[in-house]
Amino acid sequence: MNRKLISICLGLLLAAAATGCGHKYVTARADRGEDLSGIESVAVLPFENMTKFPEAGKIVADLLATELYITAKYRVMERTEAVAVCAEEGIRIGEAVDNEFARTLGEKLGVDGVIIGAVSEYWYRIYREEDEEVEPAVGFNARMVSVATGEVVWAAGVTRSSYDLFLSRKDPLNRVAQLAVIDMLETLH
Repeated sequence: MNRKLISICLGLLLAAAATGCGHKYVTARADRGEDLSGIESVAVLPFENMTKFPEAGKIVADLLATELYITAKYRVMERTEAVAVCAEEGIRIGEAVDNEFARTLGEKLGVDGVIIGAVSEYWYRIYREEDEEVEPAVGFNARMVSVATGEVVWAAGVTRSSYDLFLSRKDPLNRVAQLAVIDMLETLH
């Protein structure tokens, strides 16, 4: 009996170690008055980068476009394509994009929805005593603006970190961002 109990405890401990102990917080809201079924195509614009990590806004926007494409819910115009069309039209996309600009730009791009957002965290958290990079962490938000109405029809925010308490293993920062995007898109119904 003791041997069986020890085996069960060790099994549970190994399962906990294998799954990791990262944290995630996801919040989301879809406007009850809007029907997302009318949105068949979306453009993903570069996200505002509020971090010290160069290109974090572009990285997260590209990850979001890729994962959104995988869901097959919408036809997706990626950030690079939207930027190229804007360059041809002489339109400059600023660092921060508001709803009205997103709506106007969506009309020019020929899409039903435009996804905009901001990255507020994209880094490795550091223990001060050890001055060692120990925990990758990301935080960002996204909003889908309906081109027809100019209203936000879906919004979500996510913060995620990754570490393994037992093995001192951490996922790469980009993988944590990808998992955060997947968590976020699960709220898009």
